[in-house]
Amino acid sequence: MTRYILLSLSILFASISHAIDNPVSYYLVKYKLPINVNVLSVFGEDCLNCYYGFSNFIQNDKEMNKKELVFIFQKNAESEIDNIFKYRLKLNKNDYTIIVDNDFYSSVNKEGVTALTIIKDKNITEYYTAKTIHQFKSITPPIHLKEIDTIDLKSRFGTKKLSLNLLNKSKALIQNLYTNEINIFDINKKIVTNTLSLTYFNDRYDSLLTLLNTDSINLAYNLKNYKTNEFYKTFPIISIKKVTCINNTIYLGLCVYNMVYGENENHINYEAKQALVKLDSNLTVKHIYKLLDSVPYVGKYVSLMDIIPLNNDSIIFSLSSVERKGDSICGLYSLKNNTIEPLNWSYEPFMPKLGSHGYPTYYPFRVYIDKSLKGFLHSSPYIYNLSTNEKKLLPNLGIDPLSFDISSKDKYFWLSKVFKYDDMNMVILSLTKGKQVLLQYDNEMNKLINKTDIFEGYFKDVFNFGNRVYAFENYAEGKDVAILHIYKLK
Repeated sequence: MTRYILLSLSILFASISHAIDNPVSYYLVKYKLPINVNVLSVFGEDCLNCYYGFSNFIQNDKEMNKKELVFIFQKNAESEIDNIFKYRLKLNKNDYTIIVDNDFYSSVNKEGVTALTIIKDKNITEYYTAKTIHQFKSITPPIHLKEIDTIDLKSRFGTKKLSLNLLNKSKALIQNLYTNEINIFDINKKIVTNTLSLTYFNDRYDSLLTLLNTDSINLAYNLKNYKTNEFYKTFPIISIKKVTCINNTIYLGLCVYNMVYGENENHINYEAKQALVKLDSNLTVKHIYKLLDSVPYVGKYVSLMDIIPLNNDSIIFSLSSVERKGDSICGLYSLKNNTIEPLNWSYEPFMPKLGSHGYPTYYPFRVYIDKSLKGFLHSSPYIYNLSTNEKKLLPNLGIDPLSFDISSKDKYFWLSKVFKYDDMNMVILSLTKGKQVLLQYDNEMNKLINKTDIFEGYFKDVFNFGNRVYAFENYAEGKDVAILHIYKLK
């Protein structure tokens, strides 16, 4: 028995040694194969799912040339080849080159499962199992952006001080930051179709303040004086802090100011009540929500610096940046219950908490849903999973977060947009001065498939609907611009 074991081991070691001694190029010559070839080494005892995964890949991948695909089996599976092709792979074996060779199999297969080995110029360049075959580059061909239109908004609105959002593929929501007018802009016709003026809310100041104020003395004082007090009459008693939209529904973040009773006759001191106004796509007010004054358990208040609706009931609000240390950036607000849940999200160590002026620095962010709640900071190279409290560094950017410096060498980094397209992750960002790039990652964001320069300049905001990408250029070196760029993914 001992002699049998030793003999078997010696045969095994000899086989391995033979495979090592003979490189892949040896077997290409031996079987008269091309120097560029794809080899599927089929494990005879593999699971049904693994067989199915490779069968589906071979049948559906458009770039997989059958003439360049060779099947290799081990000797002990030779008698099962017909059955494996017919009942497991569900392929016609007559369409392929089939080789039975233990040594060739060992030279291209690193583990005991079916594997695809890519050979180029006689060398192994890529290797995939059923778990990683989705990363094969031909499954995810490069996607590019083709610019199909540009719209000069500055010439139409007379200023570059504009805030832009997209209602849908054909309508933009544009706020004039000087007049605070809200405009519905038809992208196809390139005209304004509807406008909501700030005077609409100013004229309803008394009813708004009544809705938002719970202090009867302070309310009575303000209602008595806001039309007669000289200081009050020159003060902007209502301002629109933020405009955003989702599913053809518009949300305005309003600050409604009121003087603090008994503080000072000149009314230098004032406080703001915050409201969220819901409108339909025709700018008709549907509801006004009174927002919480403070956030429980955090000692902060809701800020209108960023408002990101997730659906008709849930909205992400930014939180105040005063005394920001390691606390939360934002909270999930329920409009239905008027409650907020702070999210466990903090600024990175490389993000200074105070600016050169000594005041707290605010860093804009975006939140989106991809299986779970995720987000990114415009000034950080991480993607944050807000459901699991994990973060992932964007792969293959050559960025070391330990030496990331947004005040000097990385000051032009700006992450504009992360979105899904055709089961892939698309990222638009600026890595260097004045250059926007499109990054294409696999579904799990583990592998960079393609990187393309798309624009010389800066995008402030980017939106996408299906295969359309809308980019708002609101800054250019040496000139004033407000241009909407429209791209098609192809």
